[in-house]
Amino acid sequence: MGRTIARAFTSREFTVMGKSSARGALPNAPASRTLGSPTTVSIIVPTWNRHDKHEALYRCFQEQDYHERDMWVLDDSPEPSPFFCSLRNSDERLHYIHTTGRQSIGYKRNQLIAMARGDVIAHFDDDDCYKPPYLSSMLDRLARADADFVKLARWNERREWDNHRWTYDGNQSVTANLWGWGFSYVYRRWVTSRVSFPHINGGEDYSFVRGLQKAGMKSHLVFDGPHWLEHVLHGRNTTRKG
Repeated sequence: MGRTIARAFTSREFTVMGKSSARGALPNAPASRTLGSPTTVSIIVPTWNRHDKHEALYRCFQEQDYHERDMWVLDDSPEPSPFFCSLRNSDERLHYIHTTGRQSIGYKRNQLIAMARGDVIAHFDDDDCYKPPYLSSMLDRLARADADFVKLARWNERREWDNHRWTYDGNQSVTANLWGWGFSYVYRRWVTSRVSFPHINGGEDYSFVRGLQKAGMKSHLVFDGPHWLEHVLHGRNTTRKG
């Protein structure tokens, strides 16, 4: 599934511009990539059988220092989340949807995007730790790179069972699938009018990014992640992390 990176990146940030990147070649594209002020960011979270992680997830959302945000959680566990049900009507920024019938991660991401209201979409995984400056920092990189899509290529890792920590550095790896790892995706909502997630579990994130790159959209890697995000390994991850 992964693409081999033939060399380490020499700069802290790296951009790929699709072949059809001229403004006129992209129907539905805005005339400018400049973010409006204020820009609403919708955080989307597909989840399944992770009710024990939901309180920490909500705390990460609450502690973000970017104000204009909301969060959309789609849960297809057998039973609804006790924690999110306890918050019903207490936070108008939180939208928790429970549904029966198991669905793929890709399908749930598409459903969440359709429901979300923000001009920018941000992915949160339900089991990772997003530090308070995460959203504002990623929005800053999105704007500064004049990009349609940004993601981290460097972040902190933590093993839950022994609390061991280290930094995953895409700059040091020659086999890293740096366009995968969908837990740190941030992108302009309009790109989803051209590209959607395939209805699969695992690899749906990489396919999405390769699709938007082939469609001519500008994607950007950010290597500042250890300051903003801790990726948690706990033995129940959907795919192997780290």
